[in-house]
Amino acid sequence: NHGNMDAGSFILEWLKIRFVVDPGNQDYNTLEQIIGSSGLWNRKQESVRWNLLTKNNFGHSTLTINGEKHIADARATLQNNQLDATAPNFTFDLTPVFGNAIQQAHRTFTKVAEETIEITDQLIFAEDTKEITWQMMTTAEVKIRKKDILLQHEGHQLKIKVLDELPFKSKTISLSPPPLEYDKDIENLKRIEIIFKREDFAEDRVTIKVLL
Repeated sequence: NHGNMDAGSFILEWLKIRFVVDPGNQDYNTLEQIIGSSGLWNRKQESVRWNLLTKNNFGHSTLTINGEKHIADARATLQNNQLDATAPNFTFDLTPVFGNAIQQAHRTFTKVAEETIEITDQLIFAEDTKEITWQMMTTAEVKIRKKDILLQHEGHQLKIKVLDELPFKSKTISLSPPPLEYDKDIENLKRIEIIFKREDFAEDRVTIKVLL
């Protein structure tokens, strides 16, 4: 009943500064007055619950395929974790949350250095795959540059870089004010989108590596 479309999402803190944020919860009583309890607690795919920024994947730092919502009753599972490795890492199978939009989606988080995280998405395209959006939620100041994206917050900075010279486009979507008048309003909230087109890849698969 309290689920979100947040499979594969993450937060990132460095020097006690949260560069990557999660929208968190919002007051259920207020939402019930606006959209009704039958809407808020309806877990079906077409439920108005999934229009809320705090509940759907558009408000979380994860992958979105073809601009569609995640599958509401799907689950992502932890496939592997190596805490004691030189580069500690975790791998999640996100495949079920995309339905027919993609054949396989595995996301791995790796601490490659003391101040560096690598997020690796290993994807196998399906016939319906058209666009992959790598997205990240932040309240920091964002500068999109030619080769990377720079976040600045409280006197510190974080660089985001796509490795392996993959073709992509990036943009920032302001979410303050949020899309719906009854969405939770988080000051300076924005979604960074790194967009990959299926047509730009000759093979039926791609590995996307993003360094933070």
